[in-house]
Amino acid sequence: MRKKLPLSEIKEWQKNPRTMTAKRFEALKKSIQDDPDLMEKFPIFVREETMTIYSGHMRMKAIAELGWKEVTCEVDDI
Repeated sequence: MRKKLPLSEIKEWQKNPRTMTAKRFEALKKSIQDDPDLMEKFPIFVREETMTIYSGHMRMKAIAELGWKEVTCEVDDI
């Protein structure tokens, strides 16, 4: 189910293995800034019981750095 959630409620998974170069991360931030609807098309996925991200860590980091306060998430009960 899709929901708009405050960033403060969403938790990062501490064992996230993915990384991104600074250059690619800046490109990601720019693409989100240029087209905010991107986050509607590609939501952050979180587990309902823990509100932990399982897909979208770098997008979450990017929107946090851009100053967003909330984001659309796909909340799953997996």
